[in-house]
Order: sequence, then structure tokens, then C-alpha cells
Amino acid sequence: MIDIENKVITLIDAAFTAAGKTVKVSAVYNPEPSQFPYCYIEQSGNSTYQNSRDESLKEHHARVAFSIVIYSNLAGGSKSEAKALAQIADDTMQNIKFTRTDYDFFQDDRNISRIVMRYSAIVMEGVAVGNDTVYQIYR
Repeated sequence: MIDIENKVITLIDAAFTAAGKTVKVSAVYNPEPSQFPYCYIEQSGNSTYQNSRDESLKEHHARVAFSIVIYSNLAGGSKSEAKALAQIADDTMQNIKFTRTDYDFFQDDRNISRIVMRYSAIVMEGVAVGNDTVYQIYR
């Protein structure tokens, strides 16, 4: 299985830091986070891209999906903060060639704003480069 979840989480976390944002980024689902702003990232789908399997049925590409959920409770500005953080995450995903397939905004009666975004792409099996593994991503 081609699994790039940790790489995506690391890239988005680094993008928040580079933008000067302090965001708790996690792969652990928490519908009521205790720390805000909070960003939950999950690889929500991973299936073999069958067109690229060889005769031994080895997986060379995978169709992957990610869900990113942004939470904010900023007094008087939770929606604008959530949207700004969503933009940073979206720019990061678009830059690594993911396609956004969904975007939903929710706000509850406690002034907690939540944005849910979903992405998809085809990912080629990793190639070792030094101590790292490099993946090619296709829209």
C-alpha cells in the first residue's frame, strides 16, 4: 500500500508554521478539541489504481483521498480564522497536485467554526532518495 498520510500532515503543519500560525495539527479525530485552532487530517481513502498494476498484480499507483477539518473558536472571528487556515491547507494540497473535491462550512451555537475539505489524487509508489522517500502525485 502506498501511504503518504504522514508526509501530507507534515507539509500542512509546516505551511501553518511558515505562515506564522499556531495550529494544533493531528491525525487523531476529535469532534470537540480542547485546543484551538485545531486541524485534523486523515487519509480517508486508499485504493489500488488498477490501470498501473503489472502482471504480478503489484501496486504501482494508488488513488488516495484526504479529509482536512479546521476548527476555530476565535471570539468574534472564528469564521475568518477558519477560512484563513483552510486557505493555507488548500494552497498546500493544490501545490502538491491534489484536487479539492468538497468544501463545507459549519458554525455551531458556541461560535465554533468548522471547515471540512476533501481531496483526491493518484500517487505513484515511492522512490528512495537518500534517507527520504519521494512520491509523484498526479491530479
